[in-house]
Amino acid sequence: MKSMCRHSYSAQWLHNKDTNCPNLVGSQQDIHSRDAGRVIGKGNPVRVGYKQQDVVHESLAHMWNEFYEPYLNSTNTKDHSKNAGTTIATSEGFNRIIVRYEDLVFYPEETIKSICNCYGGQFGGKGGKFQYKINSAKFGESAHGENEEKVGYVEAIIRYGNEKERINGISQTDQEYATNTLRKDMMAYFGYKNPVTKQ
Repeated sequence: MKSMCRHSYSAQWLHNKDTNCPNLVGSQQDIHSRDAGRVIGKGNPVRVGYKQQDVVHESLAHMWNEFYEPYLNSTNTKDHSKNAGTTIATSEGFNRIIVRYEDLVFYPEETIKSICNCYGGQFGGKGGKFQYKINSAKFGESAHGENEEKVGYVEAIIRYGNEKERINGISQTDQEYATNTLRKDMMAYFGYKNPVTKQ
């Protein structure tokens, strides 16, 4: 969620990326802000401009749950049979592949090979060898924020390889809210752990 603080795409919610992010929970500070409809201790609403319409999620944690749920449920089948004893199950799903950023950072070659194999592609590269992109692969003014916010491969390993660094700067209240709000089944599916809350 801290990456959303650096580059929020089309998501809009009350936060300060330097001092109060991800700001999952409404606080006294929020109540006195321009968005006076906040409730202390409740989710801090997030408005997202999707292609078809704007959607308001109860919080950034709820947005994560609601964004990924259709992808995870896309392989569900429904019984469309009309005759007793006959089952014709068709999938209302779609082919999809979800790649965790962490896998691209820590297991880039294996991840890319798996993607190629999954869709019938061939892993190649120059001379058949995987090439690491050491500098930021993101460039241009609109590519994920300001240049000083972009990180290369080594910086990404440092930033995402330390479990404590991932929650550094996230308030105790936000950590507890995330633990209680993020769907445990989805967290397990993606191999994520809830934030470690302080005792």
